[in-house]
Amino acid sequence: MILYLIRHGKTVDFDEKGRPLGDKGRYVSQEGLEELREKFESLKEEIQGEDCRIFTSPYYRTRQTAKVLHEVLGLPVEVKSFKEVTQAFYLKECLDEVREQIVCVISHEPYISQMIWDLAKRNGRVPMGSIHKIEIDQ
Repeated sequence: MILYLIRHGKTVDFDEKGRPLGDKGRYVSQEGLEELREKFESLKEEIQGEDCRIFTSPYYRTRQTAKVLHEVLGLPVEVKSFKEVTQAFYLKECLDEVREQIVCVISHEPYISQMIWDLAKRNGRVPMGSIHKIEIDQ
């Protein structure tokens, strides 16, 4: 199975008066949405014709990111619980029930970094809008 861990796009963190929006209130900026569309177009070429599934966190910014991925790939999006897309143990339980060969998971930091370490023993920066490919034996 191939797993793509995707961090949501670049966010707007403050309202028009400069007040913080808070974790659940943040949303993807127009620039972030455009960057995602470009990245997902190249991902489309890589996974075209394969069985694929999309999981996303319930937060608005990840659902926005999933919507762009859905528009580009034409695949349905499944909203998962926060723990299922932020913790490798729970994600692996979800993946055990998946028949598709490719799964895209849209999540948050620092959780993606931790999942990359737990699943592939790799460290690295995870900027907003980044895509990380991991091959998993099942």
